[in-house]
Amino acid sequence: KRFILIGHDWGAALSFAYAQAYPDRLNAVIGMSAPPYNLFLDLVRTNPEQQARSHYMQVFRTLTLASVATSGAPERIWQQAYGGLISSGMLGTQRASLFHSALADPRAINGGMNWYRANLTDFDDLDPSYNWPRQDQKITVPSLLLWGDADKTFVEDFLTRLESYAPGISIVRLPGIGHWATWEKPELANAAIEAFLRCHGRSIHGHTRSKRNRTGADGCQ
Repeated sequence: KRFILIGHDWGAALSFAYAQAYPDRLNAVIGMSAPPYNLFLDLVRTNPEQQARSHYMQVFRTLTLASVATSGAPERIWQQAYGGLISSGMLGTQRASLFHSALADPRAINGGMNWYRANLTDFDDLDPSYNWPRQDQKITVPSLLLWGDADKTFVEDFLTRLESYAPGISIVRLPGIGHWATWEKPELANAAIEAFLRCHGRSIHGHTRSKRNRTGADGCQ
């Protein structure tokens, strides 16, 4: 059966890539806080600012299990990823404790580092062989990007280039929101997702809207 794929950060990059590779499997795709994988690769190949923002990925590639265990990396990653959410009250004590326990194990951190070791090289050495799927393959299913305009993870240039990867994509900008839209303003993020699903494919309530009838009183295009 067809399904709707929703992802955040790397999950978004890969959800968009999956939509490029297997459009017949999907009703729609939604990405939060990240460009399609191939667009990201293009950015870190050609954009010095994106290279600077993504430099941590190069550091991750060089870490070993031993260095993770002795360098204090688990605590630093914990603080950098979740410290702001905790101090602002967006991430509650119980959930924060759960995440802290999971990230305290150097083997868990090392498992995450394997992604960067396996899928990236020095940015200057990236070539089309790293692209997945093909570099010129488009997203043809209904697609949505949720983007917090206070998010500094990726340069905004990717928004102007997104149309070449996903013609007709809907972009919802969330003012004042950073990288964690579903925690910072879950009501806004959920409302945008629900509105998109009402227009495309199967909604959260299980009702299907025909692709032949996307324009109507509900404002769907």
